[in-house]
Amino acid sequence: MLFNGVDLTPYLKIKTITGRGIVNRDVEMIEVPGIDGAHYKRKKRPPRPLGIESNIIAKGRTDLRLMIDELNGILAVDEPKSIIFPDEPNIEYFGIPAQTGENDEFFFMHQGQMTIICPNPDKYGSEKVYNFTSGAIALTNNGTADAKPIIDVTMDVASSDLVISNGEKTLRVIYDLVIGDALQIDFQKRKVFINGVLQMTAVDLNNPHFFALKPGENNLTITPATTASLTYREMWK
Repeated sequence: MLFNGVDLTPYLKIKTITGRGIVNRDVEMIEVPGIDGAHYKRKKRPPRPLGIESNIIAKGRTDLRLMIDELNGILAVDEPKSIIFPDEPNIEYFGIPAQTGENDEFFFMHQGQMTIICPNPDKYGSEKVYNFTSGAIALTNNGTADAKPIIDVTMDVASSDLVISNGEKTLRVIYDLVIGDALQIDFQKRKVFINGVLQMTAVDLNNPHFFALKPGENNLTITPATTASLTYREMWK
């Protein structure tokens, strides 16, 4: 198991991992007096708890105490960090250690449990990069959740605007663009940078769609056709 880039194998002998099965959903209902059942209002996914049951095995009591101190130092983070399990080497969770529990302790072994809370219940795949050719690109989002891309553009021609579309969703940037201008459109943060400077006033309010890549096929176009690349990470619910 990797936590924040640190291999915990020398510290933990993992026995079980929970929290990676069917996801939980909080369903909110409205009950009406005198009427059977209830009305569905909405649903949401709560944070994902990852439960890890493991042993810490050492050469003796002194070594055991030292290993626990070192492990506590590794886990003492102030925000969610990357977590990678050996049976999902290309998948990342992001969580922060929370509750712990202890079972028996022997002179050479400490038995216990740890819960890592992932505020964002999604899990992430590796980064993917696509290059636009002829102003168009077709890609398949193999995840089960929407993915927000970053598109980097280098203008090959001068233009008074730049239009990026994914199906019916269109984002238009109105600006006097010249050859060599560099644009970055961050669909996650909903920001547009031109030559490294934030230029939100350039976003056309009639076409302000910071769209996502839906699961399955996506067909994107850039007008005018110019050099561009798209970066995103697939996500699973």
